[in-house]
Amino acid sequence: MRADDVTDDLKSTIDKFDEMNIDIGLRALLGLKGNSKPLGLNKTNYKKLRERFGKDEAKWSGKQITIRFVMANNPTTRHSRIPLAIAAAL
Repeated sequence: MRADDVTDDLKSTIDKFDEMNIDIGLRALLGLKGNSKPLGLNKTNYKKLRERFGKDEAKWSGKQITIRFVMANNPTTRHSRIPLAIAAAL
């Protein structure tokens, strides 16, 4: 899922948690109900979900979240970008 795929303050329900191997290691993914594209989680979003819903990702299914756009700096390029963020767990 990309920023173009959502509107700001999108409320959604977690369908499932998954992981995918990529070049730099495992990437955490959230499947959201009603959306065929998974949401890739960065470390900040993953940590926020673990704090709110617990360490057992299998129990996240059915939990509601809000996705927002936030301004952040890319630590590698130092350019500003607007990534998706898990702004609030309902």
